[in-house]
Amino acid sequence: MTNHTFGINSSEDKFRAVLEEYNEYLQDAANTRKALSLATNTWHILDWVFKEFPGVHGFTDPDHRKAFGQFRESLYPNCEALKLLHDIANGSKHMTLDTGREKSEISTTEEHKGTSDNTFDYTFDISRLEINMNDGSTLYFEDEIKKAITFFKGYFKGELGVTI
Repeated sequence: MTNHTFGINSSEDKFRAVLEEYNEYLQDAANTRKALSLATNTWHILDWVFKEFPGVHGFTDPDHRKAFGQFRESLYPNCEALKLLHDIANGSKHMTLDTGREKSEISTTEEHKGTSDNTFDYTFDISRLEINMNDGSTLYFEDEIKKAITFFKGYFKGELGVTI
C-alpha cells in the first residue's frame, strides 16, 4: 500500500487536521469553499476509521463495500448530521447525487448574503450557508458541522480510545 497523504497517517491525524480546518472555517463561516472542503474531509473520517480499525463494530462482511455501508449506517442514528455531510460531500464531488443515493432529505443548499455583521446571531440577517430540507425547514451548515465534530470527539474517545 502506498501513502499519498503528506504525513497524515492515521484516523487520529485525519481528525486533528479536520479540527484545524474547522477552526479556520469558524473564522469565515459563510465561506462556501471552506464549508465544502470541511464537509468532505469530515465525511471521509469514516473511511479512515474503517480502514484503520478493520471490523470496527463487527462489520466484517467479505464484501468490503457492504461492510463499510453497514458501518456508516450504524452511526447515523447517533449523528444525523453525518447524512447531511454525505450528501454535501458527494454532491460537491460529483456536482449532483444520483436519485436514490441521498442519505438525507436535503432539497437545496444556498449561500445567503446577509445585511448584518456576522458578529450577530441568526435572529439578524447575517450571511450564512443554508441547508433547505424537503419538509420546508432550514438548517445551517455551521450548526450541522458542529454536531458532526462533537460526535467525532466522543466517538474517538468512547469507541476508539483516542482522546483528541
